[in-house]
Amino acid sequence: MGSRASPPHDYLHMHVEQLRRRHQSLSELQTYARDEDAKLETTRARLSNILKRHEDLKERLSRSFAMYCNSKILVSSFKLRAYCKLQVSVHTDRGTSC
Repeated sequence: MGSRASPPHDYLHMHVEQLRRRHQSLSELQTYARDEDAKLETTRARLSNILKRHEDLKERLSRSFAMYCNSKILVSSFKLRAYCKLQVSVHTDRGTSC
């Protein structure tokens, strides 16, 4: 007496289970890939917003710095004019001026 072979329905059942597990694994992989794609898109959007904000801040800083420099130049020129007027008033008898 030899060993009994498994009935054909056992092979079929094993094959169906194997296919079901593969299908489930593929579904999980697809879900994982979709989730990762969504995370990547969110990260890209955030990075894009950060870069836009950075450019805006650079522009504002540049304008503020230019205004600061212009105000310093303006103040310096006012001081120079005031100094020259003072020198002229002090030295009017000599006729010197700035």
